[in-house]
Amino acid sequence: MDLDFRKQWDQYVKELCEKTYDGEKIIYWEVKYPFPLSNRDSGVPAFLKDMQNACRNYSKST
Repeated sequence: MDLDFRKQWDQYVKELCEKTYDGEKIIYWEVKYPFPLSNRDSGVPAFLKDMQNACRNYSKST
C-alpha cells in the first residue's frame, strides 16, 4: 500500500503512517467519517505491506 498516494485520493484519511510499537512496525490508520458515523483507527502489521508489494512484483514478472 502506498501510504502517501492513499492520503491524496481518500478524503476520509486523517492520519496514515508507519509507527513502531513494542519493536514491531505497524501501519497506523485513522479515518474521519462524516456524521452520523464515528471516527475509526486501526493498526496493521507493516510486514503485510511488504508481502503485498512482493506479490505485486511477482505477478508482473510472470
